[in-house]
Amino acid sequence: MSEREQIVGLYKSGWKICDISKRLCVTHSCVSKILNRFRTTGSVRPKDAKEGRTESPLVIAIRDYRARLGMSRQSEIREQLIADGICSRENAPSRSSINQSVR
Repeated sequence: MSEREQIVGLYKSGWKICDISKRLCVTHSCVSKILNRFRTTGSVRPKDAKEGRTESPLVIAIRDYRARLGMSRQSEIREQLIADGICSRENAPSRSSINQSVR
């Protein structure tokens, strides 16, 4: 039985969160998070790191410019985003944001 299953089992048996955390030597917040996840999803499995993340049209466009047009400089990509109307000068991404979306 995994530690997560033990946490849920002890909680169902009437144990308090603080007692579970002491018994299994895990933090109170860890027990709380596992129990909250169990209550909402019915699962004790950890959440997938990419779960719920979708790429924005901006990130898709940046990756497309790099792959299709071979643009590597952030300033070129930024200007192309503005020219294509994907964003304006006021809300155009910074160079570091462009670099981060490519990773």
